[in-house]
Amino acid sequence: MRRAHWGSRLGFILVVAGSAVGLANIWKFPYTVGRYGGAAFIAVYLLALLLIGIPVFISEVLIGRNAQSSPRGAFAKLGGRAWGHMGVVTVITGFLVSAFYCTVAGWVLGYLVEAFRGNLTHFDNVLEAHSHFDSLLANPWWGISFHGAFMLLSMGVLYMGVRAGIERFSKILMPVLFVLLLVLVLRGLTMPGAELGLRYLIEPDWSSLTPKAILAALGQAFFTMSLGQGTMVTYGSYMRSRENVLASCFPAVIMDTLV
Repeated sequence: MRRAHWGSRLGFILVVAGSAVGLANIWKFPYTVGRYGGAAFIAVYLLALLLIGIPVFISEVLIGRNAQSSPRGAFAKLGGRAWGHMGVVTVITGFLVSAFYCTVAGWVLGYLVEAFRGNLTHFDNVLEAHSHFDSLLANPWWGISFHGAFMLLSMGVLYMGVRAGIERFSKILMPVLFVLLLVLVLRGLTMPGAELGLRYLIEPDWSSLTPKAILAALGQAFFTMSLGQGTMVTYGSYMRSRENVLASCFPAVIMDTLV
């Protein structure tokens, strides 16, 4: 059976960005920065991304492109049977990460419905918002139903295939996500205390840069690019063999880092 390929380089870039831009950027990164010294943590994170994250990211895509196979098949083809087992490990890792992601995605889908119902505009403080979240989770059917709905949507996109499913929806949803993030950034800059937050990001607190913080920065560099999960090997396998890997990877890295 002939392996499918991405319809365009832009499609590949947006698909990769769709995998990389997620909880690691929007949810985890802000509180990690706040915990480990603001600009000091960002400096170490960017260094880890430059020296380790980006080379590993390009390597995974290159492995997939050259092997034109799944992670297991790609590792076995290029490194032998023993490395094929390591390819299986990456798939298991991706499955475990997805188990966490799809649960949170179900919550997000549920909160979208809550927003349309007008249930998220009456909170006066953080405690009320937290209490509302707890009340939603107290109903197991709320979490299960929206988790199931998200899984069905994901299965539908995958069933449509590489071009008609993953690539097409990435071309639509990723620009929408960037617009939403831009709106959130502009809204955040108009809120009281915004200048204090900006100062925290600009003025590094090197005393907070502990060995644990450095390890967290390295982990962030891996997590934000979806490395070690077989994802980029798989996406790379749908590239044409003549495709320029660097020209395809760097725009995705830039988009992910800007977010």
